Amino acid sequence: MKNRWIVPLVVLVALCAVHQPASAQSSKETIHNLDGQITKIDKKNKTVTIKGPKEGINTESVPQGRGTAGGVVGGRGGRGRAPSSGGGGIVSRMADVESKIVLTDKTEYISETEGGKLEFSDLRLGDYIKVTATGKNLECTSLRRVTAANGSS
Repeated sequence: MKNRWIVPLVVLVALCAVHQPASAQSSKETIHNLDGQITKIDKKNKTVTIKGPKEGINTESVPQGRGTAGGVVGGRGGRGRAPSSGGGGIVSRMADVESKIVLTDKTEYISETEGGKLEFSDLRLGDYIKVTATGKNLECTSLRRVTAANGSS
């Protein structure tokens, strides 16, 4: 009779040892990798809003829609069809989202167009940036400007 309770007891103790409390899990900050075009700059609160693909979508590996050739004649003397973009499911998954990024004193600014030198005051609407941020408030740890908007140096 005693042996019957030993195995379930050992399993229960092992599960308790492996399980972490919820407070220990939430203490780790989530790292976010975002990219997009700057649509708003708030100098007072030191934030930028970017519009780009949803986090986690690799835009380089998304398959292209099939589409059809435009102007195909349908039937006897019918009118041509308009070109189709195809891939409707892909388009909905690729819809751009806006993300508000909080810049701090610890944010590292990098420019791929000006030899690495960049400051908050150099950012312009239309710049395309890649951001590494942490937490729910998206506090920026690294900001890399990939392409500058027209007219900015």
